[in-house]
Amino acid sequence: MSPIEDFISLYSANGTRSAYKAALFNFMTHCYNFHREKRNATPEEIARYEELAAQYVQEVKAEERDPVHDLQRFIVFLREKNMAAKTQGNNVAGVCEWMAHNKIRIERDDLKRVRRRLPKDRPVTQEEIITRETIAKILAHLDIRGRAAVLVLASSGVRIGELLLLEDRDIDLSSTPARVHLRPEITKSKEARDTFISEEAKETLIEWLRVREDYHSRARSKGAGLSLRYRDNDPRVFQTSKTNFHYFWDRAVIKAGLFSRDERTRLNKVRVHGLRKFFRTNMALKIPADVVEAFIGHADGLELAYRRFTIEQLSEQYERGMEMVTINTGDPAVRQEVKTLREQNKELQERLEELEKMNRVVEASTAAFMRDPEKLRRLDKFLAQLTD
Repeated sequence: MSPIEDFISLYSANGTRSAYKAALFNFMTHCYNFHREKRNATPEEIARYEELAAQYVQEVKAEERDPVHDLQRFIVFLREKNMAAKTQGNNVAGVCEWMAHNKIRIERDDLKRVRRRLPKDRPVTQEEIITRETIAKILAHLDIRGRAAVLVLASSGVRIGELLLLEDRDIDLSSTPARVHLRPEITKSKEARDTFISEEAKETLIEWLRVREDYHSRARSKGAGLSLRYRDNDPRVFQTSKTNFHYFWDRAVIKAGLFSRDERTRLNKVRVHGLRKFFRTNMALKIPADVVEAFIGHADGLELAYRRFTIEQLSEQYERGMEMVTINTGDPAVRQEVKTLREQNKELQERLEELEKMNRVVEASTAAFMRDPEKLRRLDKFLAQLTD
């Protein structure tokens, strides 16, 4: 019997499985004072946690334990460990779900009383607001892979976890603006959605894809004999882990002279997640809020936007706000010239389409006359009269 693993297996998302497992380990540590030696539990320690979980279920059913009291004391335990408010809430939620799975009943009023003991969900780490200038300074200290990844994040609103699971097939670089399709299996909400990236992000991404194979070949050579590995035929756009991404982000922040550490949590205040906030704040200055919420994957906005707009209309909405999430890393004069050329090109394309329509009408009319000798004879007579 594996009461923890049986429960965890019900969830498909790795993040949920990991969070709930950690919550149950913490709960068993609190209830039975069993501490593992390191952060990652050994197979022997995992087996011991399973034994304690089974013991806990039996003790509750034998009325030797009060789950409500245990949950209340568990919150005190989490608070003493100086956990973030959201983490405390996730721990309690995970344990409550596990109890429900094991038919441990808690009355609604008791559950409300437990939850009232949880602290308000406020950010623990004070974050610096990320601006265009901040991003531009950080980009100057990143290689081509890092620049492409950061520009995609800043101009699309995707989460870092979603970015690192994107595959080549998910990005349409032939469209304007370039479209990013997030498959349901890689999103946090398990709902598919579409967003877009800026022109500068597209250009940088194309540059990255052009050198990606050489980049990985060199990395494999440097990492020979070490733990550094790149999988053959990896379809992901960015073949890296969250840990590695945060490493090169923090290093670039330090080189840019922007690094500052939160006194309480000791974490970097200039966080990768700030790129998503940058997108949300700046895009909302130009386009409807529900469309922005759809782009970043919030459920309510997703439903409203996809009910109101087609994908073509969402694309047009994005183009309206694209300048707000463009970092402008190039020369201003060149950018203005490119913008002017794009506008002129758009006008020429529209005029060309009109001419093609007129040409098709003329061709159709000519073909109709050629099929009708009588009409053709009358036309010749009419033209002859005009020349007299």
